Amino acid sequence: MKNLFIAVIIVVFKISLFALPLAGGGIGEDNPINDHYFIELELGWNGYVGTGSRIDISLNDHFSINAGAGMGYWGYRLGAGFRAYNRFPYGIAFAMGLSYNGGTVEREMKLRTIGAAGIVDKDPVLIELKPVTAMNVSFLYSLPAGRNKIYLEMGYSFALSSQEYTYIVESGNELHPQSKETLDSLRPGGFLFSIGYAF
Repeated sequence: MKNLFIAVIIVVFKISLFALPLAGGGIGEDNPINDHYFIELELGWNGYVGTGSRIDISLNDHFSINAGAGMGYWGYRLGAGFRAYNRFPYGIAFAMGLSYNGGTVEREMKLRTIGAAGIVDKDPVLIELKPVTAMNVSFLYSLPAGRNKIYLEMGYSFALSSQEYTYIVESGNELHPQSKETLDSLRPGGFLFSIGYAF
């Protein structure tokens, strides 16, 4: 799955390089910026790149493709997708794509556990966050900021992986349900929210 996703990212970038010289005809003629691509700096939860950057390249007045990379709680993140604008680059747009969350090597955290006698304690827990691929569906709204733009994106991210993490409680206790809920809330998937600045 990782190799397939990296291949998709490469294809999107190759199409982007091909599309840049073709994007000169007519896009943004009545638009003050007349730009055909944007570099985006983004901060978000369950977004395409987490905290990172993307390039969004228009194919015509209504469609663009994008790809980028960043970091999130679940490790490094790669994202690629397309957008359907009412008119590039402002206003409302529908977006759809994939994000790949790289996971992390095994690390130790102190989490609540339950012992054999039902005693709640805090014990060291070895946790490995597994790679997770997610499909993202969202809407974004872009506003002009001089020759640049700011945007807000909201939607939903669907995790496509079944096992998101593994853990070992070193004391032999069971992981407390509250600790499991915390880990579940941090895994990729669920409500998507991003804010970005594009130039």
